[in-house]
Amino acid sequence: MHYWEDDKEIRGFKVYNDKDFDQVVESINKIKKLLKPDEKIGFLYADESVSMHKRLQEKFGDLLDVKKIDDAQGLEGKYYIIDIN
Repeated sequence: MHYWEDDKEIRGFKVYNDKDFDQVVESINKIKKLLKPDEKIGFLYADESVSMHKRLQEKFGDLLDVKKIDDAQGLEGKYYIIDIN
C-alpha cells in the first residue's frame, strides 16, 4: 500500500473489498474535508450491480462523479474511487 495523509493532503492509494465499507466511508469523509466547493470525487466502476457501487451511490451520490470504467480515458480529477469488481 502506497499511502499517506495529513490535515491538508491525501496521497497514494488504498485497496478495499466489499467487507471494508466502513473504512471506505471513513476515507471518503476525510477526502470530503479537503474538497473545494463544487469539487467531486470521481467514481469509476466496472459493474453497477456490485454491492460497493450501490452502497456508495446511496451514501455519497451527490458527491460522486460517476463514470463507467470504459469512459475513463481523458478524465481529470484530484481524487478517484475505482471499483474493478
